Amino acid sequence: MKIDKKVAKNAVHKLVQFTKLLHSTDESIHQAFASHFSDFEDGLINALAETNNVDAIITHNISDFSKSALPVYRPAEFIALYNL
Repeated sequence: MKIDKKVAKNAVHKLVQFTKLLHSTDESIHQAFASHFSDFEDGLINALAETNNVDAIITHNISDFSKSALPVYRPAEFIALYNL
């Protein structure tokens, strides 16, 4: 699927108004290793989300976060929540 550059830029601009980019810390890495996630990267994402008190995780791989206590959405589902 090809999306017009201006349309894509506008969509990303709207999306970042409702999201937060997080950065790894020593604490989050240790928490990820100690988690029940079989995949380290998923455990790290979950640890960062919990540590930073985010409202939800947005991913295409919802099943990877079945052990998360946080709500997990596919991107389209999240966007639909806010009619972006």
